[in-house]
Amino acid sequence: MFVRYAWLLPFMLATCSTTVAFSYPMPYTDEANKDSSLVRFRDELKRAAIKHDASFIRSNLSNDVLTAHGGGTGLRNFLERWDCNDTRSEFWTVLTTALSHGGHFYIENGVTQFDAPYPRFEMGETTEAAVVEKNVPMFSEPNVGSKILEHVSFESVEVADDRVVVERPTLEWVKVKVHCQTGFIEHKKLIVQTDPSITLKKIKGKWKVSWFGADST
Repeated sequence: MFVRYAWLLPFMLATCSTTVAFSYPMPYTDEANKDSSLVRFRDELKRAAIKHDASFIRSNLSNDVLTAHGGGTGLRNFLERWDCNDTRSEFWTVLTTALSHGGHFYIENGVTQFDAPYPRFEMGETTEAAVVEKNVPMFSEPNVGSKILEHVSFESVEVADDRVVVERPTLEWVKVKVHCQTGFIEHKKLIVQTDPSITLKKIKGKWKVSWFGADST
């Protein structure tokens, strides 16, 4: 399994008298086009998510699929964690998000794998998020009518609201800190460190889902 904290970019962009705000670039990356079979499989997963096609999901899980570090494996464990048989389940929303924001190839034990979404976070005491669009406004209050403090593009921000872990994905706004300022960014513009990620593994020439879970919870 890919360790999403593999590289660290300790760029300090701003220092204030009362706080130090660390941020680093998170440029959009999508390596899927290096393998046309992966592109096709990812597109099929996206269509399955839109249609809430639980049968397709179940038939494309690896035998040892994981949903948590140190947790159980296999279909039964997967269905206990993700109720993909329920069209109202958060599974469909978070799966679509994970599949829609790029990703990276890597090789583990000689097996080609693909990890998505693309952000890789630092290991630290605070929860981070990646701004995954260009010129995203950060507002002073959690509404678009409030003052815009600044615009942020493809970089990390510090999450300043623990509710993002509990209320995902229903939380519309996330309180964040960046560049010595605290404000609010729409959740749909972010990938939060505690959001689920997906790993696709090529087994005997066929792609399978080998991981779907949150690295940090």
